[in-house]
Amino acid sequence: MLIYTYDEHGAFVLEREARANPLEPGEFLLPRNATEMVPPDVGPSSVAVFVGDQNTGGWTIVEDNRGQVWEVETGSFLDWRIPGPLPDGIAPDGPPSRLHDWDDLSRTWVEDLTRGLDEARAGKSQETEAFALTRARVHMPSLRNAELMEFIKDLGLALNRNATTDSVVTISDYLVAKVAELMVADLATVEAYDPATDPGFPS
Repeated sequence: MLIYTYDEHGAFVLEREARANPLEPGEFLLPRNATEMVPPDVGPSSVAVFVGDQNTGGWTIVEDNRGQVWEVETGSFLDWRIPGPLPDGIAPDGPPSRLHDWDDLSRTWVEDLTRGLDEARAGKSQETEAFALTRARVHMPSLRNAELMEFIKDLGLALNRNATTDSVVTISDYLVAKVAELMVADLATVEAYDPATDPGFPS
């Protein structure tokens, strides 16, 4: 006789042959966390879970998020073993960047653009800014560092409305190609540039 085992959370584990009862010929032993009921077929990211007494309960299908998940409060991964939807404060994966916050209502990571703008303006990403300065200084050697950095940031706000710190690197690449022909006086043209309708850079 086939029996179907499940773990301490009810999640299906495997099927196997039941052992014969040595005291009752023709009878079989039903161990703990096992049932004679056949579990249903499940799709991707789902698991069959046994609910109730092993003799009178039944199988149900729930989503399967077991494995490595992200604990928002501690900011670290943990090994999740409970089938079913994840509770609040637990995300299926880590944040895409340090600018993302977990939203329990939508169950998604949401980018905080305001934080990215504040950090860019505060110059917290010094390594990124130093890289942009080095690239841009080649083309605008007459400007002091402070003036050059402000120009890079202003240009970044025009070309990249998100204005995250990563955009400074992007803008530095743009400066390499275009800054020789684009001066501060041309910022009005850049600010009017719409990347949604024109994939190229303004000239």
